[in-house]
Amino acid sequence: MDIYVSNDFFERDYLYINNADGTFSEELEYQIKSISAASMGADMADINNDGYSEIFVTDMLPEPDERIKTVTTFDNWDRHQYIKTSGYWNQFTRNTLQLNNGDDTFSEIGRLTGVQATDWSWGALMFDFQNDGNKDIFVANGIYQDLTDQDFLQYVTQDEVIREIASPGKVNYKKLIELIPSVPVSNYAF
Repeated sequence: MDIYVSNDFFERDYLYINNADGTFSEELEYQIKSISAASMGADMADINNDGYSEIFVTDMLPEPDERIKTVTTFDNWDRHQYIKTSGYWNQFTRNTLQLNNGDDTFSEIGRLTGVQATDWSWGALMFDFQNDGNKDIFVANGIYQDLTDQDFLQYVTQDEVIREIASPGKVNYKKLIELIPSVPVSNYAF
């Protein structure tokens, strides 16, 4: 059994291959060309029944255009290059489905299969939900207050608001939390 470790944006993910002698080798950069940027959850299962385990990793790319434009920020080219050269590998904001090619490499097919955007996703589970012999993908979603909302971020980063928040005894935390939008997001099943 191999191990995939999903890490949020502070560190890249890791793929540990079982050497069958009680040790593991970290092989992500040799086997996978691109990964999710803010990996939340991951699961490994043989999704196409060929005897090799695929890897599905959740991220936070919204599906509806309105949500993409109000909560998503993307790195510019310079930032992307800095992240890559700093050891974070090729990271992109989206769910990834890594198809095991059976030759110690994977192909990222998340966009091809339509599983790349499920919003703020925490965990994934690949299993035969319909009991038809084919693995399905379940994605658990949701966050009570959407801290990535760009209107909220613009408001809370204004100098006047920062001064008010930083003033001792003057912060109305309940009011501040109520300003953060709540956008319920459904779970996904593929």
